[in-house]
Amino acid sequence: HTEVFKQQDFIYTALSNVTGVLRHGAVMVVLVLLLFLWSIRPTVISLTAIPLSLCAAAWVLSLFGLRLDTMTLGGLAIAMGELVDDAIVDVENVVRRLREREDLPVEERVTVAETVLQASLEIRPAIVSATLILLLVFVPLLLLGGIEGRLLQPLAVAYLAAIFASLLVALTITPVLCMWLLPGHLGASEKRESPLLRWINGVYRPILDAAMKDPGTVLFVAGMTSLMCLVGFQGLGRAFLPSFNEGSISINMVLAAGTSLKESSAVATMAERRLLEDPGVLSVGRRTGRAERDEHVLGVESTEMEVRIRPDDPRTREELFSDIRERLKAVPANFVLGQPISHRIEHMMSGQRSALAVKVFGSDLRQLRTVAEDIKETMEQLPDV
Repeated sequence: HTEVFKQQDFIYTALSNVTGVLRHGAVMVVLVLLLFLWSIRPTVISLTAIPLSLCAAAWVLSLFGLRLDTMTLGGLAIAMGELVDDAIVDVENVVRRLREREDLPVEERVTVAETVLQASLEIRPAIVSATLILLLVFVPLLLLGGIEGRLLQPLAVAYLAAIFASLLVALTITPVLCMWLLPGHLGASEKRESPLLRWINGVYRPILDAAMKDPGTVLFVAGMTSLMCLVGFQGLGRAFLPSFNEGSISINMVLAAGTSLKESSAVATMAERRLLEDPGVLSVGRRTGRAERDEHVLGVESTEMEVRIRPDDPRTREELFSDIRERLKAVPANFVLGQPISHRIEHMMSGQRSALAVKVFGSDLRQLRTVAEDIKETMEQLPDV
C-alpha cells in the first residue's frame, strides 16, 4: 500500500508541475504580447487562439482514447508559446493595413472588411507553410515503436493537434475578430508602437545595415558556426532518457539463493544502519522478499530498499551514488543502485533493474554459464562498471 501511495503522490505532483507550467506559460505569453503589441485589443485577439486550440487538442485526444496525463500535458506545454504565432502575424498585418487605410483620404478608402481580408490573404501562405514545417518536425514521433512510442506518441498527438488547431483559428476566427474589434481603436503608428519594439528596432537597424554591407563575412561566420555545431553534435552522448535526480535511491540487495529470512533481514539491517550514517539520507524503508502470488515474485534472499535523500544535499547524483557504494562495501551482499522511476523504465525496456543488461541465450546450461562468466570477467575490467 505504501508503494501505491508513493506512486499516486508522484503522479499527482507530476501533473501539478505540468499544469503549473501551462499556467505560467500562459501568463508569460500575455506579458510578451502586451509588451510588443502595446494594445489590449490585438492582445486579446491573439490570446483567443490559446483556449480554442487547447480545447480542440483535448477533443482530438479524446478521439484517440488518450487522457490528460504527464505526456499529453507536456505536449500542450511545449506548444503553448507557438499557439499564438499565427494569430500574432495575422493581427500585426491587419493592424498595419488598417493604419495605412486611416492615412488615406476618405474617398480612397476601401471597406474595413476588404482591408482585413487583403491583409490576411497577404500573409496566409507564410503562416500555413511555417505551421506545416512545425507539424512535420513532430510527425516522426508518431512512427516510433516499443516503449519509446508508448511514451512519446501521446505527447506528439497533443502537440500536433494544438498547433493545427491554432492554424485553423488564425485562418478563420482571428480575421473576424480583427474586423469587429480593431477599426476605430488604432491611433497613429508612431504613437501606438511599443516602446520596447522601438528600442529593439533602434538597436537592430545598425546591425542589419552592417550585415547588408558585408554579406560575405556574415555568410562565412554563419557557415563556420554551423560546422562547429555539427562537429560538437558528434560528441554528444546518446540515451533514451536523461539521468534523473529524483531525490531518492532504489537499492536492490541480493544474497546467495537459499539464504534464510532471518539471515537476510540481519544483513539488510546492517545495510540500513550503514546508509543512515550518511548525512544526506533522511530515511530508509525496505522490503525483504515478495509473496508467491505477487506480480514480481522474489525470494527472501532479495531485499528492496527505498532511500530518501535530503533536498538540500549538495552532492551530484554520481557523487551520491559513489558515497553510498563506498558505505555498502562492508556489507556482505551484492547491491544494485538506481532511482525509482529510472529503475522501472529500465525494467520495462530490458526486463532487468539495471542500466545495462547482457542476455545470453542457448540450449546448453553448462555452456551458458561458461559464456556468462567470460562476459562477467570482461565487463569487470571496464572502469565505469
